[in-house]
Amino acid sequence: MRREERTARDAREIEDLSAGGFEVDGFLAQGGSARLYRGRGPEGPVALKLLPTKVPESRLEIVRRIAAIGHPALVRILGVGSQASGSWMAMELLEGPSLEEILAGGPLPLDRALGLAGRIAKGLGALHRAGFVHRDLKPSNVIVLPDDRLKIVDFGLALPVGTPPAEAGFEGSWGYAAPEQLMGRAADPRSDVYALGVVLYRMLLGRLPYGDAPVAAALGHLHDRPPPPRAVDPSIPAEVEALVLRALAKDPRDRFASMEAFAAEIEACKGAGRAAARTPPRRGWISALGVLAALALVATQILC
Repeated sequence: MRREERTARDAREIEDLSAGGFEVDGFLAQGGSARLYRGRGPEGPVALKLLPTKVPESRLEIVRRIAAIGHPALVRILGVGSQASGSWMAMELLEGPSLEEILAGGPLPLDRALGLAGRIAKGLGALHRAGFVHRDLKPSNVIVLPDDRLKIVDFGLALPVGTPPAEAGFEGSWGYAAPEQLMGRAADPRSDVYALGVVLYRMLLGRLPYGDAPVAAALGHLHDRPPPPRAVDPSIPAEVEALVLRALAKDPRDRFASMEAFAAEIEACKGAGRAAARTPPRRGWISALGVLAALALVATQILC
């Protein structure tokens, strides 16, 4: 888009938003076709997300219903609607990095990874209890606030549980999508369990189980067993490895039956992680003394 065309579109969007009761303070970012502005509304600072095309009213109604949930781990949505230049959504202004930005620095300590995963699970559990599936959980859709509080954002692909996906093709993110989503089947809460399992895998190991190249990732999710976390990092407790691998089961029936069950197991694993941290590592010289003692015993038995 040429600069003059972009400037004209900016002016139209800002004029439309002002008519809707929001004051625009400045441009924040662009993701795909969506543009994000910093602004002010009746309740204070807001982030204003605009799409250049009108979103179907059925999708807007889903976002309105999600806005009514009011869980602290879900971004607070202040309004949605359509206007001459497209559709818009107003939400609380979040000052913090995305989990994607944090993970650019590598894997997280065990306790922090489990803590963040537990908070994400509780937010998704509230979404599921309200009858919806996120369908696009990934680190870029999690904003991390001070003290590791967090907000799950972007409900553009959320659907009521059991709703068949659009016929236009796959919707989601290749690196995190559950096998049933890749096969074009309806998603349910266990699909979000799978996506959170992938997020936790990456938080622990700094990598995705099947990479992020679309074709390779899709084939991996459909057919391959993920590399066991302890094969990559032996310091990860066995309980945590079992937790991750269960969440990444190909068959939804083999995963945690609900996000509440997943959250409870994450909480139980926190204790395992702390116990492992308290166990002092064996020193190499102690092991060597053990070997020497065993050899001495064998030698004594031969001589006698």
